[in-house]
Amino acid sequence: MKMFSTLMLAGTLMAFGLAGCSTAPKNEAPPPAPAPETITITTDGLFDFDSAVIKPELAAKLDEVAGRLAGGEYSSVAVTGHTCNIGTEAYNQDLGQRRAQSTADYLGSKGVNATSVSSDGESNPAYSNDTADGRAKNRRVEVSVNLSLIHISEPTRPRLVSRMPSAA
Repeated sequence: MKMFSTLMLAGTLMAFGLAGCSTAPKNEAPPPAPAPETITITTDGLFDFDSAVIKPELAAKLDEVAGRLAGGEYSSVAVTGHTCNIGTEAYNQDLGQRRAQSTADYLGSKGVNATSVSSDGESNPAYSNDTADGRAKNRRVEVSVNLSLIHISEPTRPRLVSRMPSAA
């Protein structure tokens, strides 16, 4: 009886011009998502001593960053503020936070919203704090952008599932 049902199903598919079509949906796994890419932009010495005001040199770099991200896909933008070691650790932590926040606000005004704003204060110097030049370069922000490519799968076509009429 099973052979007769199989032959009847094959005959029904041929009658409707559907021979060779799948009678059940395929379980295809989607392709793996591409690995995210992180871009870090460091700006050195672009804040005056004891200031969180964005200087024109920093504004130009941030405009470039915003232009590159316009209309693109990114999953996160993290802004971290830094300081030199003059002043107390607590004060520098707060100053780094204000620098990060002013940078995030500037980027936000250009359509790029920061998902994380933080401060390393004086704890992560990129240059020696033993010289005036090194301290000036440590008055900086880091902007890290995590680019996520979004995979859009092809639209799926409806699949025909043929059912045999039940015997009355």
